[in-house]
Amino acid sequence: MKINVNGIDYNLHKTPVVGICMDGTSYDYYQVAAAAMPHIQRFIKTGSLGFVKSVIPSFTNPNHMAIVTGVIPDQNGICGNYYYDKSTHKEVMMNDPAYLKVSMIINRLLNQAYSEKLASGEARNFQLFDFLHNSIEN
Repeated sequence: MKINVNGIDYNLHKTPVVGICMDGTSYDYYQVAAAAMPHIQRFIKTGSLGFVKSVIPSFTNPNHMAIVTGVIPDQNGICGNYYYDKSTHKEVMMNDPAYLKVSMIINRLLNQAYSEKLASGEARNFQLFDFLHNSIEN
């Protein structure tokens, strides 16, 4: 099964996948600090390790939003950690979903899962699922 989010097709897998984003580090750091991070070393050895290219600007918010939306800042709307609000003359942190111009991948996955549960009748007793579905943009 596939879903399309922001013009990109994604294959859905039955096996759960957990992604961990380690911001502001490098692979060399994991090697030097191996004794202090045994669980990270186990993830590296028994799981999967990958690297992504940074988007520009190379700040936390634009990169994290590129990961969760699948598209770059000029498409997702998160162009920095902060923007300058001319009306208040203050920097505003860009951490509110209202700044996003596109859907997050997780939203589409939750909507797909909710629709499947609803169709099968399984969602009627799942309050958390209902809460999550109602708290995301469709």
